[in-house]
Amino acid sequence: MKFAGSPNQSPSTNYEVNDFIKTHEKKIKALTRNSSVPFTHHDTVVNISSYKLSDDELYIFKFGLTYAIKSPQISKSHVCTTFELLHQDLKRHLVDKSKANEVKSEIQHLPTTYVNSFKPSTNDLKKLKILKKLKQNKDIIILRPDKGNGVVLLDKVVYNNAISDLLSDNSKFKKLQSDLTQRREGQLQRYLRKLKKEGLLSTDTYRDQYLSYWLNQLDCMVCPNYTKSKIPILLHPLLDLLYHL
Repeated sequence: MKFAGSPNQSPSTNYEVNDFIKTHEKKIKALTRNSSVPFTHHDTVVNISSYKLSDDELYIFKFGLTYAIKSPQISKSHVCTTFELLHQDLKRHLVDKSKANEVKSEIQHLPTTYVNSFKPSTNDLKKLKILKKLKQNKDIIILRPDKGNGVVLLDKVVYNNAISDLLSDNSKFKKLQSDLTQRREGQLQRYLRKLKKEGLLSTDTYRDQYLSYWLNQLDCMVCPNYTKSKIPILLHPLLDLLYHL
């Protein structure tokens, strides 16, 4: 993959652009480690657990944890709700409001058609069965590395001990007598309402930011870092935003 700067740029700007390009070409080369696709599981999967992955499991994991597999079944009510929201959004953005009924008639049959035509492939069902089996294995934990879209497998005992060692470091962590998450969340929500009332936030932005889902996640987890050395592996803590609000 190659990039080029603009010929109309000044020498100093061209130098900065070329330096930027070289840096990112180096990153891309280091991440892919392949001159072409398809890549193999050796590029993305690091298994340092006691569990031996099968060829099928390695094939699925090589695409990373963001790899999507079609669900074996869908909810008709969920599909209908999605299309209803789509219709409401389209209606709000129509330039010619007289076309609203025409748009409605065009999309009202789509949910039923989609649900009736839905059928997962045999290959997807096989992949889901493999992932379900892995999920039932309580002795291992599957993580993403701190960089890239790879997969790292650790024994759960090793993972739990790593978290315990990290949190027991009194120079970095302090045990609280009570959980302040809800109080800080309330402060944030009141501040967002104030911004909306003053016209500094649109309704859509306010609705998106007001959702408290992201504050109700795990307080701490660790991500493996194997960029420089795969074994021994380094574990980096990821904390929530409690004290940054």
